[in-house]
Amino acid sequence: MTLILFIAFGLALGVKEYLEAGVLGVVIILNAVIGFVQAYRSEKTIKALRRLSSPNARVIRDGRLQQLNADLLVPGDIVYLDSGDQIPADCRIMSCVGLASDEGLLTGESHVVTKNDFPLRHCQRGLEPTLMERRNMVFFGCVVARGRGSGVVVATGMHTELGKVAHSIGERPLAKTQLQKQLEKLALGLFLFSLVLGLIVVGVNGFNSDFETISYATALAVAMIPESLVSVVTLTMAIGVKRLAAANTFVRRMTALEALGTVTDICSDKTGTLTLSKMVAADIWLPKDAKVFVTGNGLDPTGALFVSGRDGNMTALEKLSSVSFMPALSALIKVCSLCNSSTLIEHGDEWYGVGDATEVALTVLAKKANLDKATLIKEKGHEFVTEMCFDSSLKRMSVVYRLNPLRQRMGVKEGPKEGGGEMTMYTKGAFESVYPLCSHIRVDGRDYPLEHYNVNDYCDEVMQYRVDLMAQKGLRVLAFATRVVEEEEEEALLKYAREEGEGGREGLEKNLVFLGFVGLQDPPRRDTPGAVQTCGEAGITVRMVTGDHPQTAAALAKQVNILKERREGGKEGRNIVMTAQHFDHMTREALDAMPFLPAVVARCSPETKVKLIKALHRRGRIVAMTGDGVNDAPSLRAADVGIAMGKCGSDVTKKAADIIIMDDHFATIEHAVEEGRRIGSNVVKFVCHLMSGNVAEVLILMLGLSFVGANGRSVYPLATLQILWINMITSTPPALGLACEPPERDSMQKDPIEKGRLLRNPTLLVDIAVYGLSIGMLSITNFLIVAYVDGHGISHTHDCNFLLTPECEHIFKARAACFASTTLLLLMHAYNCKDLARSLRKMKYRNNKPLALAVGLGVVTLLPTFYIPYVHDKVFFQAPIDWEWGLVLASLLVFLVLSETYKVFIRPSVVAWDHALAHKRRERDMHVRELIDGGEVVEKVLEKEGGREGGGGMMGRVFRRESSSVGSSKGERSAQEEEHDEEEMKREEAAAVVEEHVM
Repeated sequence: MTLILFIAFGLALGVKEYLEAGVLGVVIILNAVIGFVQAYRSEKTIKALRRLSSPNARVIRDGRLQQLNADLLVPGDIVYLDSGDQIPADCRIMSCVGLASDEGLLTGESHVVTKNDFPLRHCQRGLEPTLMERRNMVFFGCVVARGRGSGVVVATGMHTELGKVAHSIGERPLAKTQLQKQLEKLALGLFLFSLVLGLIVVGVNGFNSDFETISYATALAVAMIPESLVSVVTLTMAIGVKRLAAANTFVRRMTALEALGTVTDICSDKTGTLTLSKMVAADIWLPKDAKVFVTGNGLDPTGALFVSGRDGNMTALEKLSSVSFMPALSALIKVCSLCNSSTLIEHGDEWYGVGDATEVALTVLAKKANLDKATLIKEKGHEFVTEMCFDSSLKRMSVVYRLNPLRQRMGVKEGPKEGGGEMTMYTKGAFESVYPLCSHIRVDGRDYPLEHYNVNDYCDEVMQYRVDLMAQKGLRVLAFATRVVEEEEEEALLKYAREEGEGGREGLEKNLVFLGFVGLQDPPRRDTPGAVQTCGEAGITVRMVTGDHPQTAAALAKQVNILKERREGGKEGRNIVMTAQHFDHMTREALDAMPFLPAVVARCSPETKVKLIKALHRRGRIVAMTGDGVNDAPSLRAADVGIAMGKCGSDVTKKAADIIIMDDHFATIEHAVEEGRRIGSNVVKFVCHLMSGNVAEVLILMLGLSFVGANGRSVYPLATLQILWINMITSTPPALGLACEPPERDSMQKDPIEKGRLLRNPTLLVDIAVYGLSIGMLSITNFLIVAYVDGHGISHTHDCNFLLTPECEHIFKARAACFASTTLLLLMHAYNCKDLARSLRKMKYRNNKPLALAVGLGVVTLLPTFYIPYVHDKVFFQAPIDWEWGLVLASLLVFLVLSETYKVFIRPSVVAWDHALAHKRRERDMHVRELIDGGEVVEKVLEKEGGREGGGGMMGRVFRRESSSVGSSKGERSAQEEEHDEEEMKREEAAAVVEEHVM
């Protein structure tokens, strides 16, 4: 778009119009400066946000564990590392459990490197060890693949191994968004169209290439180009990034801002996003129906345990002595304490938990029973041997300790992996993961063989029913088990410990003794139900993808409005709860045949999330997916908008995400979607404003070709510099003001915008045409009125385009009236674009100060152009006006009436027509299957997801059954019948799935 300005600048110099050339030069420089400043500020904002969203480190400061930005680390700091963390600095490992890191960034090797805390042995031939050989070091920029550990910082920043090669790793330039690409294509198309219009001007004037003809052609080309469009879009994106940052949302990729406004489905994790992530152990179930209730608040380890047996009596237990009288309870709490990687820290009068919220809750429970890990290790003689870290696919974790109280009392200091003492394995995890590994069950302190399949009090079905009862109360249920390791198995466990888990855990977790369940309570956030309800009203389906038990997930989903009551949604399709096991076994065809995909997927694995996203994409849905763990990275990449959690999210997940929610609230996601819609709405508003002005200018100049003077030359209704003034001074500031427009009141009560249809919108095109034609016709009408009232018209004039003479005074006044009308109409149109659907009488005018200042600036700067000597006749080629202001005000009133009439009576029909076209597009995109059924044509519409929660805007699937041709053979008929039968079976299977899983 700047190219046409350079062309005009060159032409002005060529014909020695130095004043016009100087003005054009100033406009070019001003445009470049504005673009540079906007680009600089945007880049600065993005870099600042990237620094804020850079890896965090858990470090010991002021005597307590804190979470700090990695940039604040210094050598000597002690940091803690966990699976999925990005290593914040080069560190010497102090202690570790199953720690391994992916060092492909430095070494180029794809496999992970197992770490240990042993000193390096002497290097062969005196050579310095390579990075791969430094097993007691972890390096900045790499990722913890598994395990956990702690280390001391030895190098930061440019002194790290990665920093040494930083000069060879250039930062990737910011990619352009789809909207910016579309706008650039639009600008190119307008430029080419402007060249065509320029050729038309030259042709109308007999292909004379004199200054007047070329100047008029240039003016028409300039009128067609919205010079500030791309820069306004850039500023709009920068404003959106800043607004989201103020609302605890950091944008890593600008493309996410566009996609947010088109999101139709949000797949959210449960813990920490929909809930408070403040787990509290509430219930304990022990075999023989003994139930223990835990009291207390939050992380405070003060509280009491109450037990009720079959008789229902409640008896308060003392913290230690009473628990010791219940061996089964003592054994279960011991597993809670030892099979745990979290810590509880007291700082002043407050307690802080470090680690997973579930494990912190179990640590608090153990502390209440005075069986915390420190007590068991120091006083009871438990010595750590190895750990089998939690695996999201296995959904369990195990640790092995050696129990030898005599060694502790005698002060023996051999390592735990050598020497005597019996080994004990402690396991916790999901019921369906732990219970099948159990061969015995502990009842009243005695172990009995388990019969999983024969009907008894502890068979699989009965135990599953007990889990379901706890889960229906919204409790997260964990199963606990233990076993004494046989002597012949100790060598295998020691080998597993020496190899840091590389040998695999298969065959080690077996023959366990089941101890009981613990039910953990995690209440929903106070603002979650309202945010989910708002998303539903906005046509967005919220789905829960969680690793919890299906009953626990369903109970919480009902609390936060994800699952409606039967009378609200019921079997019409929203209340589908499905386990990942069932979902993963469904074929692609079966999923596509389901009327509705599940609203809740429980026991979810990373692969399940990716499969759900793909199924939604096949239905034309735009998906936002949340995640926090390292295994969530694939699903975040697969989603249209990947959302990472800032507090509990791993660094790998943050790298894969498009945006980061720093407070982990679901309500923040809802606000981010609203901001995405605000950006899209504002883009439509200022595009309508800018393009309406361009349409008006082109109409004025094209009609001006018919205004021919006595010398056979066209008379300009607008001069070149007047057009540049309108485009740069009049239109640009209001467009920037429209970019700052706050969200509309009903922005979250509309269905999402179709992807790729923000500007390819028939309603927008009609708006631009109606307003542009109205402004152009009113302005050119004022030009003609003044030309014929003040003078004798146009046909008898000579050379009235650039020279003010008594004969041309009325033409200069007519040009001034046209300029004033176009300028003021566009300034009024800015408020018209403030809300393209609502009347001016119903708008709020005080909620956008930048727009008010821009309109005021446009009026103030306009007036001097008519009355300053030399400027009005030599620069803008116009004359001072007086009574003509009455025509200008009359045109404003007429435009007001026309725009209000259009909004009230015409635009609703245009919107309805647009919606009908959208419905037809959806029908075209549906899968159409032709099936044979006895020669009759049957059409069945199967409603599918596509609009509001209540069923508005549903998409359909059309199944057609048409008769075969007369000449078809019997064999072909049989094959088609088989295909038809298979299709019917798929639909019956889908219907059965829906019926089975509707809550």
